Amino acid sequence: MKNIVIIIFVALAGMKGLIAQTTLLGKVFDTDTHRPLSHCTIKVDGEANVLVTDEGGLFSLKTDKPTVVLTISYTGYKKKEIQVDLPQKEMLLIPMGKEIMALEEVSVINTGYQNIPKERATGSFEHIDSALFNRRVGPDVLSRLEGVTGSLLVDKRNADQVKLQIRGVSTLYASDDPLIILDNFPYEGDINNINPNDIASVSVLKDAAAASIWGARAGNGVIVLTSKKGRYNQSVHLDLNTNLTIAQKPNLFNISIMSTPDYIEAQKFLFKNGFYDNELNDTDYHPPVGQLIELLEKQKNTPESDLAGISAIEQQIKALGKIDIRNDFEKYLYRSAINQQYALNLNGGNEKIKYVLSTGYDKTASELKGNSSERFTFRFNQSLKPIKNLEISTNILYTQNSTQSNSPGGYFGAYSIGNRQLYPYTRFADEAGNPLPIERNLRQSYIDSLQTTGLLDWSYRPLEELDLADNRNRGKDLRIGANGTYSFSSALKLDVRYQYGTYDVNGRNYHSAKTYFARDLINRFTDISSGKMIRNIPYGGILDENVSQLTENSIRSQLNFNKNWKNDHQVVAIAGIEAREIKTQSKTTRTYGYDDNLLTFVPVDYVTEFPSYNNLFGSNRIDGNQNFGSLLNRFISLYSNVSYTYKKRYTVTGSARKDASNLFGVETNRKGVPLWSAGVLWNIPDEPFYKIDGLSNLKLRLTYGFSGNLPASQSALVIMNYQPATASQVKLPYATITNPPNPNLRWEKVGMFNMGLDFGLKGNRLSGTIEYFNKNVRDMLGNKTMDASTGFSSMVTNSANMEGRGLDINLSSVNTTGAVKWSSNVLFSYVKNKLTRFLTKPSVYANSYVNSGDLISIEGKMPYMVVSYKWAGLDGNNGNPQGFYNGELSQDYYNLVYSSLLSDAVFHGSPLPLYFGAIRNDISWKNLSFSLNISYNFDYYFRRNSIDYSLLASYGKGHSDFAQRWQKPGDENLTNVPSFTYPLDNDRDNFYALSEATVERGDHIRLNDMQINYSINKRGLFKQIQIYAYLNNLNIILWKANKKGVDPNFVSGLKAPLSIAFGLKTSL
Repeated sequence: MKNIVIIIFVALAGMKGLIAQTTLLGKVFDTDTHRPLSHCTIKVDGEANVLVTDEGGLFSLKTDKPTVVLTISYTGYKKKEIQVDLPQKEMLLIPMGKEIMALEEVSVINTGYQNIPKERATGSFEHIDSALFNRRVGPDVLSRLEGVTGSLLVDKRNADQVKLQIRGVSTLYASDDPLIILDNFPYEGDINNINPNDIASVSVLKDAAAASIWGARAGNGVIVLTSKKGRYNQSVHLDLNTNLTIAQKPNLFNISIMSTPDYIEAQKFLFKNGFYDNELNDTDYHPPVGQLIELLEKQKNTPESDLAGISAIEQQIKALGKIDIRNDFEKYLYRSAINQQYALNLNGGNEKIKYVLSTGYDKTASELKGNSSERFTFRFNQSLKPIKNLEISTNILYTQNSTQSNSPGGYFGAYSIGNRQLYPYTRFADEAGNPLPIERNLRQSYIDSLQTTGLLDWSYRPLEELDLADNRNRGKDLRIGANGTYSFSSALKLDVRYQYGTYDVNGRNYHSAKTYFARDLINRFTDISSGKMIRNIPYGGILDENVSQLTENSIRSQLNFNKNWKNDHQVVAIAGIEAREIKTQSKTTRTYGYDDNLLTFVPVDYVTEFPSYNNLFGSNRIDGNQNFGSLLNRFISLYSNVSYTYKKRYTVTGSARKDASNLFGVETNRKGVPLWSAGVLWNIPDEPFYKIDGLSNLKLRLTYGFSGNLPASQSALVIMNYQPATASQVKLPYATITNPPNPNLRWEKVGMFNMGLDFGLKGNRLSGTIEYFNKNVRDMLGNKTMDASTGFSSMVTNSANMEGRGLDINLSSVNTTGAVKWSSNVLFSYVKNKLTRFLTKPSVYANSYVNSGDLISIEGKMPYMVVSYKWAGLDGNNGNPQGFYNGELSQDYYNLVYSSLLSDAVFHGSPLPLYFGAIRNDISWKNLSFSLNISYNFDYYFRRNSIDYSLLASYGKGHSDFAQRWQKPGDENLTNVPSFTYPLDNDRDNFYALSEATVERGDHIRLNDMQINYSINKRGLFKQIQIYAYLNNLNIILWKANKKGVDPNFVSGLKAPLSIAFGLKTSL
């Protein structure tokens, strides 16, 4: 904190000097709409510095010259050159008219090592400027890239872990996430800790020439985040952005589950056939069976002569049929999510100093009551020019976040009745709103009989848990960096950078003595075998704590060379060395008998096995929940990048990098990997023979090179897991080998060829980029079968190769240029991979590969595919599902599942779209603008959920397809859902669930989001005011291939609810 205060003081001192100086103030705006143009580049003739306008289109310039010549450039607008006589008494107003091609006016691409002008970039880049990045509203960075970044696919199949892919999959077992760079160094913390309001632009590096400079961590692509910076010779600017986002309460009635009447019908059928008899007659463990089965058992034991008793039971069962637990979920556990966001940015500078100070605060109340989060961010960046040719910069980024996770869970949460999901007729509260108990591990009738035994209340009431829970996590991220740049000449500079980062997470889950978690454990370990009640877990709270810390140190030294000879020859080169160390430490602990007020606890015996109460759960040791971990990774790299341009017509680039790490081979020559790339660019219109006036821009780019991937948890050395005596049956400490030695372990190498064509019609009516790429991944990590005598059935080695190819198209058009401005952007991507080598011999049986989109590891196939058993419809006599075994119609489910050959399986295709993209339209009229984004996904498959009678009976997992089941001859012509039969046949259910009958095409077109923005020019103290609204998760499907009504983006979970954001941006 002391350092922060010192740096802020120095910045304020620079501001004092700035205020005393005379400056030229100017504003750049759209000629037609008068909308301020932010991030315009302004070149002052005779000076090296380039000015950039702020969010309000404003800039300031200090100069002693009586006259200056300004050249103003902006994406999609005509370049303008004006002469200005000084001094100016009023603000200089500069209108700009549209013309220049959007794709070509991106001035520079930031790779994390250097800024590359777009006109000489041979590689494949995507640049998302501030306006496009801020089109979306939200607290995170990565979601803002969806739908605006070519070749970027967002995999939402797992709602809890959304994944990004750049040009498809590039690994099987290594880390598959793109490398995230924040201000020139990899970001090792939680990406959600980055405040998007601090980001000025994003560069996505897609091919080898673009990404290979990052070496062995760039195989999955690189996303470079560039934070906002201050500017020299700029007056003080203050920007404020605040918004409120409200999301609808999730609609649980969109889920395909069994209705309560259908569920009751199914349980009656199972009860009649004796399915629950063992549980009902179990007097040793007293498993819960649910309210309906209790009533049916009571009815069964009621004499036929007791008509009143039977009638009362029937009325109770009838009442259950009117209950739908989703109503209680929505009433007591769900709410509309609300996110509040506030961001403040102060920036400015003079001749010697530039600075930016920003702070942000986000507060979120999630859709689950009891869950919330807060995030505070602080960032300070300052650059000084203390002496000629030397620039020193410092940077501080601090994030503090906290989360509360006190909800007992949502509809798909951890609720269970024994092994079963909650029955649909379960209720959380009575008519007066009083919490009701639900069965958890024991029958309620047995729990009620224990009330006088001295045990703690063993009933579980979810709504009480909501008030009793105290589960908190706090995180702190700190990045401190410094760099110095010394110019030996106008061509040669030395840049030295250092960064220290620490990312701490502290979790605290306090289960007070009143919580079910504590009461249940205390009761379980209550011993009555001696005739006395002995609590081996003392009465009191239980405190679980987890602490993790990641510390990184990075240092880089780099020479930069940039020389231009008579505008005919230009050489730009960098060469450097960098080293990184990343250390991770973690621990978890549990404390029993903890009092949160007195801070006292009671030691327990973790070694002895204690009998559970009445032997309900056998004998067990008390769980100490103690784990300790540590990981140290070190990397060192040498790198170089060279570019030569001749007459701005031809550009040749090359890069080389050598990475080494302690993760890889024992021999020195296997610890490192050389990676390289080469590229050429041909600017065709600069050729003397080129005479096509209508096609003013035409560039051809070719690149080839290699990047790499790191293993997620493998090492060349032995990895052992040590366990204490409390985890051993013989009460001695022991160790297990989790990773056998592999001295030949190597980095994965991703080779990529890229051919790109950039074009633009005169007048900016149509411009775009078309790129074809071919990918070859070598030495991929994969499971290799081992000799059983080694003690390992398999190990992860460099055992696979993969090839891929694809196409990226990015088109921009200006459709109208009058009072109503209308422009469009079309993104199209295609990518397909296949395995060309896999050392493990494939199984001959289909059941090893039949899945819903998992890794299949078969040479010649895509690595991830939806694979099914062949389907032959339903038997018209009994509704049994039918397949083919040995080429013949069969209902032999054991053989259909376990003996069907791989050659008989159906390989549908990819679980992710092979063709995908988006169409964005931007319309403006005067100060009002409107943006709408449509996405499309083609050529992929998903497996929809359906009824599984075994899962229904044993785990309570029902599905609305139960109502569509076969019930009588002729139904086989109307449905593919098998009949409900008894006894249950798990193989029968598995065959149907994994057959062709449950696979659908995922192809669809959907309207994702829209944005409305209204700008107000200078009003009083405000340089600009923007009022905006953003609608997300519209979930309007314009077309879909499947006819089952299933949204391919939300096959098994809750559909993302509609959210509406309202915001305000101001500049002072």
